[in-house]
Amino acid sequence: MDIIIRHRILKEITLLEFFGNDNIPNKPMIITYHGLTGSKEEKLLMAYKLAQKGFYVVSPDAYEHGERKKQEGIDFNRFFEIIANTTDEIDQIINCFSDNECVDISRIGLTGTSMGGCITFNYLARPNRRIKAAVSVVSTPDWSSIITALDLLSQRIDKQHIKEIIGDKITKLKDTALSIQPLNNPGSLCGIPILLLNGETDEIIPIDNVRGFYNILSSIPGNEDNIKLITYPNVGHAETLIMIDEAVNWFKSYL
Repeated sequence: MDIIIRHRILKEITLLEFFGNDNIPNKPMIITYHGLTGSKEEKLLMAYKLAQKGFYVVSPDAYEHGERKKQEGIDFNRFFEIIANTTDEIDQIINCFSDNECVDISRIGLTGTSMGGCITFNYLARPNRRIKAAVSVVSTPDWSSIITALDLLSQRIDKQHIKEIIGDKITKLKDTALSIQPLNNPGSLCGIPILLLNGETDEIIPIDNVRGFYNILSSIPGNEDNIKLITYPNVGHAETLIMIDEAVNWFKSYL
C-alpha cells in the first residue's frame, strides 16, 4: 500500500497528513507532536509507520515552530506558553476533520516526543478531552523536574548552550511549572490508556520522576490497567525505533 503525504494549512496551523491510498473510510486518527525547536517533519518515521497500519496521521507544527516560526531560536522562558497554545489547537484540528469521510473522529490517539509529550499530558488533563489513547515518548507531566534537570545539567557539565536556553530565570520557571503541571492533578489523567516510553539514562527527563508518576497513576483504583511504563537501558533523551514500534502497537490495541 502506498502512503500519501500531504501538506496542509488548517486555521494557520501548518501540518502534514499521512494516510494509505486504500480508499478505506473512517480511519482512526493519530495526532503526533515534535519536541522543542523541532518541526512536523521530525515525526515522519512514526507517522509513516502508523499510516502503514491503517491510521490517518496528522503531524502539526507546534505553536511558533517549523513553518510557523517567527524568529530564529526559541525563548525557553516561553516554553509553557508554547505548550498551552499548542494544546488549545488540538480541538481545532479535530474539528477540521469532522466532515472528512476518511477519518473517524470518535477514535483519536495523541502522542508526542519530549515537549510533544508535555503537550499530550496537558491535553489529557483537560476535562473535555476527545482522545481514546495516548503515548508519551521521553516526556513527563512533572514539568518542574525538567527545569531542575536542565539546571543541574548545565551546572554539572558546564553546557553553555543549555545555560543560554534556560537563561537566568530558573526560579520563575520552576514556580510556573509547579503551578500548572498536569502532575498536580493525577486523577485527571485517569480513564484512558497511556503508554510511557522513557530512556533510563535521560538527563532531561529523569527516569525516577517518571517511575514516580507511573506509581501514582497505577495505584489509583480502577486505573491499574490503563497505564504502562516501558524503560530502555542505555537510552537517553531520544526516540528510538523500538519506541516507535511500541507506540504503533499501543494504538492498534486501543483504537
